[in-house]
Amino acid sequence: MNDDLLLDLGNTRLKWTSRVPAPIASAGAKVMSALTHAAPNKASGIWDALFLEARPQKVWLASVAGKHADSLIAEIKQRWGCAVIRARTPAQFPGWTNSYDTPERLGVDRFLAMLGAREIAANSALIVAMAGTALTIDVLDAKGVHQGGLIVPGPSLMRASLHRATAELPDVIASSVALGRSTADAIGAGSVRACSALIAAVAQDFPAAKLIISGGAAAELQPGLASLAPLYIEDLVLRGLRFYAAHQI
Repeated sequence: MNDDLLLDLGNTRLKWTSRVPAPIASAGAKVMSALTHAAPNKASGIWDALFLEARPQKVWLASVAGKHADSLIAEIKQRWGCAVIRARTPAQFPGWTNSYDTPERLGVDRFLAMLGAREIAANSALIVAMAGTALTIDVLDAKGVHQGGLIVPGPSLMRASLHRATAELPDVIASSVALGRSTADAIGAGSVRACSALIAAVAQDFPAAKLIISGGAAAELQPGLASLAPLYIEDLVLRGLRFYAAHQI
């Protein structure tokens, strides 16, 4: 089991770790350089950092990345010749119940993030916020029953959409100011505060729930959530994937 490799391929990043459990307080995952869907597919070399790892017995993959997942799976099979098992969202899993009318339509990254959160804070009501290209917020009751969720653009996508859809608004990376005194700072601050405010509104609706946040944009949102004392877990999806894999044996 410890020779297996766990991969989390999101919209912008690939993260990986072994099956060996990591302490709750540590990230425990290795992060590859950013990979975006907007970039053209490169002919070779895009996954090279991953293949510095020793050949695993098998690979467990969680992915919402479409064609990039197909490319990665093909290269794993070519280079390592091992099985690749893709995680799928079920209607029911030990300690967790899906609320979707069509269970498999719930994103596998959200499902696994909820599993990871349940591993960390079992028997607690939870708000699980994943801040990446999209911001997803999911609520679980203390028995692990999914109450539903929200999906909006993440802060970077908000900024990029303003730049693409308007004639003169700049392409902004981020901003740490509370209120902007330039257009760029106003866009940067607005995108961060909009996402933080949505998470805070859900927390107000579910005051007994613990807030767990993860994702590449989580660090941007943390200052605006300080009063809620969120628990930041960088490798939340990988933790859920580890739990998922353990129950498939």
